[in-house]
Amino acid sequence: MGNHPGKENENGEPPPPADAEFVEQTAIVAKPIHKNVQTIYKFKEELGSGAFSTVFKAVHKESGEIVAIKHVSKADVPVGIL
Repeated sequence: MGNHPGKENENGEPPPPADAEFVEQTAIVAKPIHKNVQTIYKFKEELGSGAFSTVFKAVHKESGEIVAIKHVSKADVPVGIL
């Protein structure tokens, strides 16, 4: 099933422009790191924040891989969520 001009996709959204660029994104669900994450990653700028967390851009110190790291404050999360 392809996108046709003027037709909506299965999500009810219009198709992207013909010259749109797409960036591949990968979501990785990782186990919690039980050591200081700042020994493994160099934190860059804040990417966003919500009610219980803040997301930072970070670089893996050994490989140079750029990742997003979510910091969740246990103190701010309502009981029963974690």
